[in-house]
Amino acid sequence: MVPLAFVLFTVTLFLGTQSTNVTVIDALNAILEASDSDIILHFKEADVQGVTTEQLRAPRGIGLFEVPMDGRYLNVTHRLMAKNIALARQVRRISYNVMVLVTSDDTAFLSLFAFWSLKGRLLVWSTKLLIFTQVPLNSVHLLHKVLSQTNSLLLTRGTNNQRFIMSIVQPYSKPGSVPVDVASWTPQRGLSAPPNQLFSEKFEKIKSSRKVYVTMVEDATHKPAMIKDRNVPGGHRLVFTGYMVTVLDYIARGLNFSYGFKQSPDGTYGGKRTDGSWTGMVGQVFREEADLGLGPFVMTAARAGDVDYTSPVKILGVRILAGQGGLEVDPWAFVMPLAPLESVRWDDNAWWWERVVLGVWLLTTLVLTRSYEGNLMSLLAVRHVPQPYQSLRAILDDPRAVMIWQKGSSNVELIRTAESGIFREVHEAEEKERLKLLAVPDYPSVLETDVINGRHVIIDLEDNLLATKSKHFSVKGRCSFYFGRETIVSQSVGMIGHKTNPLVHFMSKWVLSMNEAGLFDHWYTKAKPNSTSCVSLPSKITVSAPFSFSNSWVMFVLLLCGLGASLQVLLLEVLHTLVLR
Repeated sequence: MVPLAFVLFTVTLFLGTQSTNVTVIDALNAILEASDSDIILHFKEADVQGVTTEQLRAPRGIGLFEVPMDGRYLNVTHRLMAKNIALARQVRRISYNVMVLVTSDDTAFLSLFAFWSLKGRLLVWSTKLLIFTQVPLNSVHLLHKVLSQTNSLLLTRGTNNQRFIMSIVQPYSKPGSVPVDVASWTPQRGLSAPPNQLFSEKFEKIKSSRKVYVTMVEDATHKPAMIKDRNVPGGHRLVFTGYMVTVLDYIARGLNFSYGFKQSPDGTYGGKRTDGSWTGMVGQVFREEADLGLGPFVMTAARAGDVDYTSPVKILGVRILAGQGGLEVDPWAFVMPLAPLESVRWDDNAWWWERVVLGVWLLTTLVLTRSYEGNLMSLLAVRHVPQPYQSLRAILDDPRAVMIWQKGSSNVELIRTAESGIFREVHEAEEKERLKLLAVPDYPSVLETDVINGRHVIIDLEDNLLATKSKHFSVKGRCSFYFGRETIVSQSVGMIGHKTNPLVHFMSKWVLSMNEAGLFDHWYTKAKPNSTSCVSLPSKITVSAPFSFSNSWVMFVLLLCGLGASLQVLLLEVLHTLVLR
């Protein structure tokens, strides 16, 4: 199937004479060739002679979308435009190198296209937009917004009918501002600029000042604060500190924008409701109450359907954080020296080796006996630190264990949408009141009471767990927790923006350069002091203490049981002998 790589929105456009039509066609062909778009343009008008398909040069595909403009049936016109935008979006999703062309001198049509292209999320940055019109931009407010936020080019006719001017609208420029001319075309000289300068990367360095609003929540490494600022209402401004704020500042300086913070109303990252809406920071970005979400956010399919992600800043694992108990004596330590022993089978036909085997056996028994005595003396001096929860399965198998997961996180979404497997078992454990949901700032309140001295474990991204554990060590000066060996799931995390937000595309370039230079790892580690102080804690500790009955009571119990069993066998043999007599 030939991909439909060109979408045309057309309405009645009076082009004048046939010679003027040819000039317009030549100008359009020159732009299409320079843009390197895989397109076929079909320009069709209902009643006016216009451009035919044979006059245009394009290698692939065609998509023609016509919307009749009739003021008497405005609702019908809106429905048709919305339907065409949806169809065009499908073409854009399955096609490579798409250009959207709009040709109209009708302000109502241009406003209608601008409205539905924004609402329908048609224009992503990889899609080029070419608008040919003589309507002043200040008369169509939404058209200015579309041109400023997309990879677009405005084509207008100059004072000379045979000269066409190509211009761009600067990102975040004020309505009514004059577009910047980037090239022109005349039949005699053709394009006046190299092809790669027509659709320029205008967001690589934003020319006009722009304040971007970023949503953020408090967690283990990011803290909010209110600072005095006379330039804002109320005299105080919300700020955050943490390694992701350092990342944002790095990108903001590179792209030349300023930013302000908004706090999530419910203090969560965001989950999807049954009606399709979102809570938390994802909801703010989805509703365009904020331009960006700092996070970092775990990348999930549900979120990716409603917001755009930057390139991943890091890959994090979901781990288990549990409290370490006190030193315990293992009464079964006397069997540990026997663990390495392996049984040896001899050939039954080797009868002449019997004496040799007996001698070797006696020698081996003597050596093993002495070795066992030495190992037993050593192992009885070992104290064990219980670390029972090394995996999610171990937690689920213990009916007394209670899990704590982050409230409003992607992990909770994963649990509640699971239809089978271990995450379905976790969801069933929630129905048995074995699962609690807490925000990250509330983790310290349960560490001493429930995690260390109880059967509670925290399951979250290792980023939050590491910061919580290192902060506790900095305050208390002791290692009271351990990480389970299992990484339950690994997840990519990044920042988010609302759909079709061009900043996300260019922020990703800075994220890649930041990671290649090792800056993110440096900021990430620096934000967590003492994070390596309690890594790989030993589960066995040797102490110098006299032996006691608590060290070896199992040996005496087994000895007495063995003697009792032997006595019973002896009595049975005696009774059996008496009966036979």
